[in-house]
Amino acid sequence: MRNPGFLEQLQTQLESLPLSLIKRVNRDGGLDLSSIFDLVLKPTDHTVDFYSAVDPETLLEGTSFETPDPVGVGLVLFVTSKTDLNRDDVRKALEEKNFPVWISCPRGRIEEIRDIYPDCRLLPQYEFVALTPDNLLFSTEENCLYTCGSGDAIASLVEDEAFIKFSSDPDNNIYLMDLDMSSCFIDQSLLAHHQEGSNVTASVVENYASDTCAVLCSVDGCSQLLERFLFMDSPQTFDYAHTGHIIFRANLKLDKIRWSWHRRKVIRDGTVQVHYKRYLYDFTEAYDTKFVKVSRELYTLK
Repeated sequence: MRNPGFLEQLQTQLESLPLSLIKRVNRDGGLDLSSIFDLVLKPTDHTVDFYSAVDPETLLEGTSFETPDPVGVGLVLFVTSKTDLNRDDVRKALEEKNFPVWISCPRGRIEEIRDIYPDCRLLPQYEFVALTPDNLLFSTEENCLYTCGSGDAIASLVEDEAFIKFSSDPDNNIYLMDLDMSSCFIDQSLLAHHQEGSNVTASVVENYASDTCAVLCSVDGCSQLLERFLFMDSPQTFDYAHTGHIIFRANLKLDKIRWSWHRRKVIRDGTVQVHYKRYLYDFTEAYDTKFVKVSRELYTLK
C-alpha cells in the first residue's frame, strides 16, 4: 500500500536521519539509502515458478565426523542477536582452534563477543532502515536499523584485511556455518569431498516437515539452495534441506555473486515492519556447488 505523497514523506524522513545512522547504512558492499526508492517503486518478484527435484544420484554421500585440526581452513560463523555463543559446542570449537576464525555478527554484539572470544576477527553485519508496510520509515532513531541477512557473512568477509591475506593462498578454504541452524563443528567428510576439487560444497539432510531452513532444488538445470518463502508450493514436498554448513575456496571471485534483495514482512517489537534481506544461498547459484547428503546426528542443535 502507498499513501498519497508517500515519496515526499519518505524523502523528508531520510533527510532527518542522523549522520551517524546514515554512515552505518551507507557501507561499501550493502544497500545504501539512495537505493530505497528503487526498492519500493520497482519491486522485484523473486518467486520461483519453475523448478524440479534434484536427482539423488547426483548427491555425494557423507559419513559425518568431527575433525579437530583441519589444514588450510578458515572458519566463518554467522550469528544473530539470538545466537547463544556460550553453548558448549561453540566454546569447544573456538577455544581449541588452530585456525583463523571470523564471526559475522550484529553491531550491537561486537563488544560482548570480543570479550568472550578476543582472538576471533569480528565482521559487523550490514544495516538498513526498516519501513512500515506503506513504505515510510518505521523510525528516524537508532531502532529503525536492522541487519540484512545471512548474505552479510560473505559481503563483510571480502572487506576484511586478514581474509584478503588468507585468500591469497589458492589452497585455503572457508568453512561457513549458521549457528542458529546447526551445532558448531567442522565435518571432515564434507571437507574431504570439497578438497577433491570443488568451488563450493554444502551439506544437506532429509527434509522434515518441521524444518525451516533452505531447501535443495534444481532451477534451469542448476542445483541450488533456496529459501522456502520463494516457492508457491509447500516446501515440505522437497527431499533435502540445508544444514547451515557450506565450504568454498577462499580465492573465489566473490564479486560474481549477484545478491537478490527480498522484501520481507517481519514482526519486531510487536509491530509489522518491512525489511530487505539477502541470503547466503545466492552463493549456490553463482557457483557450481557439490551437495553432500549427511546424517542429522552431529548437526542437530542440542
